[in-house]
Amino acid sequence: ERKWGFGCCLQTTRNAYCTGEEGKAAKLASEAEMMKRSIELKKDRENRARELEATENNPAKSEQELQKESEEKVQQFMKQHDKKDREFQPDERKRAYNSLSGGNVDVTEEEMEAYRRRRIRSDDPMAEFVSKK
Repeated sequence: ERKWGFGCCLQTTRNAYCTGEEGKAAKLASEAEMMKRSIELKKDRENRARELEATENNPAKSEQELQKESEEKVQQFMKQHDKKDREFQPDERKRAYNSLSGGNVDVTEEEMEAYRRRRIRSDDPMAEFVSKK
């Protein structure tokens, strides 16, 4: 395959100009550096793949343990929410305009699960039974 270019500095890009021996040395050095980087990246990918495979074969925690921890966190958030409800019952008329919009915006998955479990559903036939408890 033949390409157009300068023979002295090996420039083959369009609208390029001759850079002489310094350009040729710089191009060869950059190609060598790119080769080193690609080899390092390939080794890093292989190492990560081995580590991932090792963690998949020998998981630190089983699925049941993770589920149990998640359930414990949900129960903890439900208890905290109940405690807040009992302690803080502000008068609606004295509340500031934007008091509910600010504050803790980041909600975890466990907090959302606790909210879903606690909210009252109107179409639930057992809602009256649960509220009588």
